[in-house]
Amino acid sequence: MAERAGPVGHRPEGGAIGRQPVDLERQPLGREVALGHQHGGTGIRRCREIFERAQGDRKAMSTALFCQAGLEADLGRFDEARELFARARALLEEVSLPVWLAGALAQSLGWALLLEGKPAVAEAELRRDY
Repeated sequence: MAERAGPVGHRPEGGAIGRQPVDLERQPLGREVALGHQHGGTGIRRCREIFERAQGDRKAMSTALFCQAGLEADLGRFDEARELFARARALLEEVSLPVWLAGALAQSLGWALLLEGKPAVAEAELRRDY
């Protein structure tokens, strides 16, 4: 069966691919397994795999990046997390997705900044795209 055409850079399965890293980041038991304390970095590895599979779908690519960033922040790798959040934001800005910027990305970034001990910066980021 032929796939229905959509906008450039859109894949019909993109919603499912794009949601996978968010589901992984928020799974019950979740962060320990996702971070790989027992499984060798499962969550971060999975985010990287989803990013590669999603090439061309900037929303899904961005989601994989900011979910990986949240996991990196959980491990105290704040410089890496900041870089990933910046790349994710740039992708979302390219395709003008303000709801995704103000919602999923901002929430993940806010939590990461709280982990880093920067509540005022977290608040500013959450208000940025509100």
